[in-house]
Amino acid sequence: MPRRDAFGHMSKTQKQKVSKVRHKPFEELTLMDDYMFAAIMNDPANLRPLLEILTERKITSIKPAEMQKTEKEGYESHGVRLDLYVVDEEDSIYNVEVQTSAKKNLPKRMRYYQSVMDIDVLRPAADYTALGESFVIFICNYDPYKMGDCIYRFENRHTEKPGMKFGDTTYKIVVNTKGSVENVSAEVKELILYLREGMVTGSYSRQLGEAILQVKAKRGKENGVYGNENT
Repeated sequence: MPRRDAFGHMSKTQKQKVSKVRHKPFEELTLMDDYMFAAIMNDPANLRPLLEILTERKITSIKPAEMQKTEKEGYESHGVRLDLYVVDEEDSIYNVEVQTSAKKNLPKRMRYYQSVMDIDVLRPAADYTALGESFVIFICNYDPYKMGDCIYRFENRHTEKPGMKFGDTTYKIVVNTKGSVENVSAEVKELILYLREGMVTGSYSRQLGEAILQVKAKRGKENGVYGNENT
């Protein structure tokens, strides 16, 4: 929240910052903007390759994405809004979030999101076997761990025997679009370069770029004057 004086007024600088955030021209939106990310990833044809690249697993099909899914289990519980929530053919669940500002407690937030997803699946009287694999994915335009990697993947393992998995089938993936693309797969490199710079280097990034152009063109036709409306 912007700081205000004793009378609730914002300074000129604060007003300019708020105005800048609220009025980014539509034609300047990229895949790292919430609105555009939701619009593009609402199409399984765009979302499925993203999930396959980040999770390093083959996904045959996914159910239509549920955008801005709100979860709140009780009156006094801490509610959470999931940016993108999707289930695949094996009932594995995925939550994908775009994070464009460095916030504290990212790991704890991911832990909470994971628990909320489990609660959504495991309804009263359901057996624990109903809990399938779950992935919480945060795509950040900064490096939360300051190690330079473009993808950090985490799962629970034995602390003294790393080869032994805990077996809860929960995974957390943090994407750092500012990370190094050296020594990564061609698919990861293509994705990172597109997220970071809008650079088209292959068929998937071309597909994403064309999808964004279609969204912007549709918006322009609806407004009569392309890019004249703000989000």
